Amino acid sequence: MGRIWKYGSLSAIMTTMIRRGDVPRIISAEKAECGGEGTDSVDAKSWSKQKSCSKSSDGGHKQENEVLLLRFWQMMIMLCKGHFFKLVKLKLQFASYPELIFDATYKLNDHRMPLVVMLAENSNGESEVVSLWIVQNEELGIIMHMMCIFKRNNLRWTETKCVMADKDMVERKVVKEEMPQADLLICLFHSLKVFRTQITMAKYAIDHEFRLKLLTLLQDIAYSGSEEQYQERYSKFVVVTSVVPAVVEYYHHC
Repeated sequence: MGRIWKYGSLSAIMTTMIRRGDVPRIISAEKAECGGEGTDSVDAKSWSKQKSCSKSSDGGHKQENEVLLLRFWQMMIMLCKGHFFKLVKLKLQFASYPELIFDATYKLNDHRMPLVVMLAENSNGESEVVSLWIVQNEELGIIMHMMCIFKRNNLRWTETKCVMADKDMVERKVVKEEMPQADLLICLFHSLKVFRTQITMAKYAIDHEFRLKLLTLLQDIAYSGSEEQYQERYSKFVVVTSVVPAVVEYYHHC
């Protein structure tokens, strides 16, 4: 029953559906799929009645319509799998700078639906938004479908040489399959964040002071300015962690 809205304004789509009277059909279909009666269901007859009746002196009908619209929005949250924002400006920005893409995900709306933002780096080293998706969740099928929509609308995707992403395995799998020509890297911020999350006192049986020392060494490695500096700092890290070989093993496989 899930739908993926590809283009246009989500609010405009909702408004059009309300005016056409599609709300009861959608809710009835969801009710049937769920298999039974539901307190939030509404039929076409009651919908038409509430649409046509005039506002009473106490504002009762207005309140009923507001409740009905709220139910509609809640139902659409369940039905809508994702929304791809097709904006000409975003398409032009990607066409100008397709070589390097950054991925970011936010959950700042009331329904905690992930907003996936794709950024490109311009000639001044500044970020430019090139794609926006809002999805119900980050399941493989949904993210894969959104990436396919992105590719259809941005034909220069074949020129992308590098994608910077976090450790989300679903997104990394999608990028590897849909953009095989691009190197997939993890950004510095997420690298350090993962180190702080994974290197814990309980996991490696170390004290607080030693953990801070390890994290400092890893941060120094991450900020190495040259190959020689990296090797020097890495050698120091290996010596310090010789008493906890599991940490070195984790570093090699993270």
